[in-house]
Amino acid sequence: MAVYFAQLPTGAIKILCVCVLIIAVCGCDASPRFDATSEATRIESVRLMTERMNDEQKLDFCRDYTTVMFKQIDWSLIGEPEDVRERRMFAPIDGMTAKQIRALAQRIGQEGGEK
Repeated sequence: MAVYFAQLPTGAIKILCVCVLIIAVCGCDASPRFDATSEATRIESVRLMTERMNDEQKLDFCRDYTTVMFKQIDWSLIGEPEDVRERRMFAPIDGMTAKQIRALAQRIGQEGGEK
């Protein structure tokens, strides 16, 4: 394999190295993500997101999650089918990691303090 790389032009090797670096940086976040597909996937994704957290981190996550969910309450959805309400409510955090949910909760907290 080293012989193959030695035969490549220097520019191609640089491009290959940059591509490998980009893939490594962008593709290595294996943190569990919130899955809003159904009630079962929401429960399981929260379990996966919190399974390696200590009790204090779990409490922080619970506060962050609650902050974000209270922000999503949309009273105009009363009377809509449950699946529609849930889809709209959980859409903003679908696919987020615990770290991203925390950042969103902090932004919401800052917005509340600015009023």
